[in-house]
Amino acid sequence: MTFCMVGAGKVASQLAPALKEAGYKPLGVYSRSMEHAASLASRIGTTGVDRITALPAGADIYLIAVKDDAIADVAAELAPHVAPGGGRAVMVHTSGSTPLSVLSTTGARCGVMYPLYSFTADYRQDVGDVPFFIEASDADVQRLLLAVAGSISRRPVTVMDSATRRRMHLAAVFASNFPNRCYAIAEKIMRSSGVPFDLMLPLIMNTARKVERISPLEAQTGPAVRYDRKVIAAHEQMLSGDDLDVYETLTRSIHDAAVENENISEHNDKLRPNENQGDSL
Repeated sequence: MTFCMVGAGKVASQLAPALKEAGYKPLGVYSRSMEHAASLASRIGTTGVDRITALPAGADIYLIAVKDDAIADVAAELAPHVAPGGGRAVMVHTSGSTPLSVLSTTGARCGVMYPLYSFTADYRQDVGDVPFFIEASDADVQRLLLAVAGSISRRPVTVMDSATRRRMHLAAVFASNFPNRCYAIAEKIMRSSGVPFDLMLPLIMNTARKVERISPLEAQTGPAVRYDRKVIAAHEQMLSGDDLDVYETLTRSIHDAAVENENISEHNDKLRPNENQGDSL
């Protein structure tokens, strides 16, 4: 089967080589930046273009990997070019939070192939370890996407509707994007003390491995669980601005969750903040 990659960013730069290695033939790469299109195209042995209508019209799959707010416009421009008169070409986007309906309104055969992963453009990542969630306009497209995703990933491929996939994307933001922001704050604190961030990596890796064995609620530790007021107050004195806001919000959330799930010491029955105490938690 043949495919065109519509986009040349982080997701496209990982999926396009994986598809080629799985036996799919690339026919073209589109990007608004000719430099980016040409760069990815050269990696997979095809031609890069900076106009959607310059893509070949005979591919089996047009994989749209662009920013969410551009998907609808790209699909509208792509549809009459690649599937005139209701052709057999399939348009597929890769977004977690964008519904299938943005493609189905074009009248083309369409689907979603969402990789639950955080890709980096600078180096090749193992797509085989990435879970994919698919949705399709009809049974034939669903069978196609199950086969395509299954050919590049060793993980089970899951059929999922748009509403559930949107919640999965929200969960992924909490599981990946927000912790990474906390890593950046930790790096800034360590750098200000002249300590290299890589000394934090064993702790980060251990925390990630721990939730493979037990639930995140059970794995939660730290002064917020115990509501160690002296430690928390000392931490807050070292922070300011957004970093302090993040610390206070997460500390409150962690402690509230610990109380709700009784994940606190039996001696901590008075740790809930009193409105009259003026505590920051």
